Amino acid sequence: MLIFEGMRVFILRLGLFHLLWVTSFVWAWAQSSVSGRVMDEYGRGVDRCLVEVKEANASTFSDSSGSFFLVLPAGKHLVSFSQSDYKTAVEEVVLAAGAGKKVYVKLQEAYRLADQVITENRQATDIDDPDKSFTRLIPINPKKIVEITSLKSDLSSKLATIGFGVQQSDEFSSQYRVRGGNFDENLVYVNDIEIYRPFLMRTGQQEGLSFVNPNLASEVGFSSGGFQAKYGDKLSSVLDVVYTDPEKFHGTVELGILNQNFHVEGSIRKPRSKEKFEEMGISPFDYRSGKFGYLVGARRFTPSYVLNSLDTQGEYRPKFHDVQGMLSFTPGHRLKTFKIRTRKNGNSDTLYLSQDPLKFSFLFNLANNDYIFTPVSRETSFGTIQSVLRLRVAFQGQDISAYTTGLGAFTMEYRPHARLRMKYIFTAFRTVETELFEVEGGYFLSDVNTNFGSEGYNETVFDRGIGTFYRYGRNYLTADVYAGEMRGDWFSKGDYRHKISWGIRAQHQFINDDLNEWAAVDSAGYFRITERFQTQSQVQSNLLKVFVQDHWKLSKDQTKRLIFGVRGIYNDLNGQFLVAPRIQFVIDPASKVKSETELMEEGEYTRSDKRNYQVRFAAGMYHQPLFYREMRDLDGSLNLSRGAQTSYHLIAGGDYLFKIWNRPFKLTGEAYYKYMTDLVPYEVENVRIRYYPFNTADGYAYGVDTRITGQFIKGVDSWMNLGLLNTKERIQELNQGYVRRPTDQRIQFSTYFQDELPINPTYKVHINFVYGSGLRFGPPRVIENRTVFGMPSYQRVDLGFSKIFLINSKAELQDKAAGLESVWVSAEIFNLFQRSNTVSYTWIKDVYNTQFAVPNFLSARLLNIRVMLRF
Repeated sequence: MLIFEGMRVFILRLGLFHLLWVTSFVWAWAQSSVSGRVMDEYGRGVDRCLVEVKEANASTFSDSSGSFFLVLPAGKHLVSFSQSDYKTAVEEVVLAAGAGKKVYVKLQEAYRLADQVITENRQATDIDDPDKSFTRLIPINPKKIVEITSLKSDLSSKLATIGFGVQQSDEFSSQYRVRGGNFDENLVYVNDIEIYRPFLMRTGQQEGLSFVNPNLASEVGFSSGGFQAKYGDKLSSVLDVVYTDPEKFHGTVELGILNQNFHVEGSIRKPRSKEKFEEMGISPFDYRSGKFGYLVGARRFTPSYVLNSLDTQGEYRPKFHDVQGMLSFTPGHRLKTFKIRTRKNGNSDTLYLSQDPLKFSFLFNLANNDYIFTPVSRETSFGTIQSVLRLRVAFQGQDISAYTTGLGAFTMEYRPHARLRMKYIFTAFRTVETELFEVEGGYFLSDVNTNFGSEGYNETVFDRGIGTFYRYGRNYLTADVYAGEMRGDWFSKGDYRHKISWGIRAQHQFINDDLNEWAAVDSAGYFRITERFQTQSQVQSNLLKVFVQDHWKLSKDQTKRLIFGVRGIYNDLNGQFLVAPRIQFVIDPASKVKSETELMEEGEYTRSDKRNYQVRFAAGMYHQPLFYREMRDLDGSLNLSRGAQTSYHLIAGGDYLFKIWNRPFKLTGEAYYKYMTDLVPYEVENVRIRYYPFNTADGYAYGVDTRITGQFIKGVDSWMNLGLLNTKERIQELNQGYVRRPTDQRIQFSTYFQDELPINPTYKVHINFVYGSGLRFGPPRVIENRTVFGMPSYQRVDLGFSKIFLINSKAELQDKAAGLESVWVSAEIFNLFQRSNTVSYTWIKDVYNTQFAVPNFLSARLLNIRVMLRF
């Protein structure tokens, strides 16, 4: 009986097991699944990423490799991927019954995006700057700027690609033009400190690196016009950079054929002992230890390899290097959230306190640019297919240029409470510049045989001109600028609808210029001195600048904002006092402050289509007081009575957010008109601007700038810029009417395109393309004909291939004092299509006294290798 009873129980259990197995099989057949991998932008797995489908009430977490598996019913689902260190991503998947689908998702770090501020470790009692409307942030992580393919590792030389309304046509130079302006019309700030550049540079080859080191930047803003009153006094643009306030140890080392860079950052906190807190009578949680932060970078740029590809052959020995950094100190202090303040009338209110009331910082920079060139020979062919000319030159002599600049700026920031911020800045800048050159060149200007069938094809057949030219110079310049400045911000009580900003700046500048230079030509049977300068000048001047402005949130939901202000400038050099009102108006439905009910109704990853745009308007008056370049005429003499140049800006534009292929895109556009008065006419020779002795010109510029940014390739940001421009000016003494300005570049187009392997984003390709229609030029020192000719268009394609090798994840490095995070390797091809771009012209006469403009070409196709270590 026991045997039969046992068999019966066994049969019942076996039947029940088969029933459960069949049921689970049927259920599994009816269910579907989604699996895959969640990665960061380098292909590393993202651990503990929440994978969730809300309508199916299903969720899971990714493992340490980023892999996940989630069972879902058949149908269409929106799967969200969220992790605190990354932006939330949403993928739409369609599952058939019983089928599985693999999804590879790449999350972007929560860095600062265009018109969006994400503040790490933000304290509730500290109020951040609410305005990012007219100084928009570049829509990429500033740390990624170093990966953009270019000759130089500075920021300014890459603005034609990442900027808006920027024009560049010289890969050797970091100088840029904005909406018809010249190189002298652009403001640059680092941590609210105005940055200056050398004065005597003639060519991009001599220039070296610009000030801003992208490895040190945490925030990059650029406005191509219509900027606020809190920014200074230039006619065209402002580049506003914030250097990193480091919290953790981090650094990079870059080694390449052209650039060698190093940077390190970190902070040191000295915690107090338990006994010390007991002695102070407070809890450790009520005290913040003092912090010392350090941020240091060193760069070296050695372009000999590139310069050897130019038409002029010789011994190039350029040495460009700089060291810069920022040291900061925040004293230890007791944390206080608020205090009760009693007014004279007996009423009391709550005053919220800042968590970091006092901070000191010191920004320093020392740059040394040495350019030594011993020319030997040059051979340049130019003309048309039917008529080709060739210039051959043999040189003797040497060209030595040295520019040494130093800057030191001490800043104290004081925040007595959350709604008031005071900042005191003391700056000292010095540049010592030397030009020593003595060069003699004997030249032949010849016709070239263009008959393909002849034996002498491509050989010279007739010498049109034979001669010699001389260049001699012993030029020395020293410039000192000292400034003291106080800035303040005050936020109104309650909902902070008003942000009042003000500032006052006193500036002293001293310039000592010793100019001794001459040039001559011995050609066509005569000897003629073409230039002769011998002057000694000393200029001292003092400027007083003040501004006040209000950022006013017109509506409670913050969708309408008005920014209006005024600047005042007094220059004791010519006794001129100037006033410049400026105003900006923004309609921004995307910034609407949402209630908790609205957030619950919309969900975490949906967005109303009614809030996908922003509209902006700006108008203002912009003065540019004399500094030094504008004072010096063609003969080297100084015109100290010259008044400030003035520009009136009128701008309308906006942004539109949309989706294509279910990916985010952003379209930005601006139309502008600028009317300019009291202009100083000039001619441009490479990067040197030479001003004429007039201050009675007026002009205008108008055009349209557009930009589209988005994921043309899924998960990878790319963008395109297109600018259309028309700018002219009129010199009253010439009675010539309006003529095109030297910077009248009608079309400027640039694009930066990226692609990667979908399942392994560590392999990438980068394409950087810049096109600019031809600039205007003319014979030197002939003002009525200075823009009668047009240069060929500037076209350049740079191609890069990169691979990143991941050594340690950020999580693995958190518990270590130091360690190697990754190694980034890039192979780059500059000027992929071997385009001979023209930067300037050398003027030569033949035996018939006919003058020829011989083009000076830029770099040829070259290969570059870069290796970057991040730790």
